[in-house]
Amino acid sequence: MGKQTIDFKRQVLLFNPKDFADKSVAVVGLGNVGSHTALALARLGIVNFYLWDPDIIEAHNIASQNFTEGELGISKARTIKFKVRTVNSGAAVLAYDSKFDPRKLAEADMLAPDIVVIAVDSMKERKRLAGLWKNQPWPALLIDARVGGNQLEVYNIRTLDEWQKTFSDNPDTDPCGGRYISYVSLMVAGVIANQVKKFLNEEPMDRNVVMDANSLQVIKNISW
Repeated sequence: MGKQTIDFKRQVLLFNPKDFADKSVAVVGLGNVGSHTALALARLGIVNFYLWDPDIIEAHNIASQNFTEGELGISKARTIKFKVRTVNSGAAVLAYDSKFDPRKLAEADMLAPDIVVIAVDSMKERKRLAGLWKNQPWPALLIDARVGGNQLEVYNIRTLDEWQKTFSDNPDTDPCGGRYISYVSLMVAGVIANQVKKFLNEEPMDRNVVMDANSLQVIKNISW
């Protein structure tokens, strides 16, 4: 179990991490969304992390992900683990250089994370995960974040069936080069951190947030 080593006196009236020292978050995918989200949550005060990503850092990742040129060729999962612990040396972080498989939590006798952030980059991968999740423990909250160009989407999900209803058979097919830009990745990480804060504080939740980053307009916001 992680411990807090940061002074949060500037934020405790909004969110007091000491109240949630036993809560854990899994970040599945550490690219445009997940790499920034893990660090945002560490700064929020989360101290227990599971991180999954099978990839190494490549040159095209640096423009919009939380990596630097000096980290090229290194595991994304191990790099973000190091960065989380640089923010908070007391954080407990388990990092895996592999794709996430919810069945392995039970096989390894690991505690299921309280919150899972889905930050993978394809609908195909979401459908693969949904298939593996059948008959497995479901987290208290699943947050699915999707970005494309200047648009970001965040879904707060309570059940597997509810998640599957958000899937599309014809997802956006824009080329990767036109889909990711740094400010959208940073904005969606902030939205996710806000949703984690609301959930843990038992505040009213946003079921679905769709936002245009150019106009700064919320296109759709459906509350619980």
